[in-house]
Amino acid sequence: MSVDWKKYSTPEETQMRAPKNPKLNKIGELNVGEIRKIELKVEHTPDELTRNRAHSDVFGTKSEKVQLALWELCQNKIYTIQ
Repeated sequence: MSVDWKKYSTPEETQMRAPKNPKLNKIGELNVGEIRKIELKVEHTPDELTRNRAHSDVFGTKSEKVQLALWELCQNKIYTIQ
């Protein structure tokens, strides 16, 4: 899963990097420590090609259980940007 590090990006910038229909996407905020507790690995992987210093990757099995845990982590921190 590709994510952006809040330190280097705003929710608006992250939304505009979405490949299709950026305005249809919502942005959720997740805490890296909490992500790691559900047995996923997080790495800061800046994307030089697109000059996205904020780019990071989340690695691991994206089972239904993990997807639900991620949803619960960001449920109260979702940005709807117009």
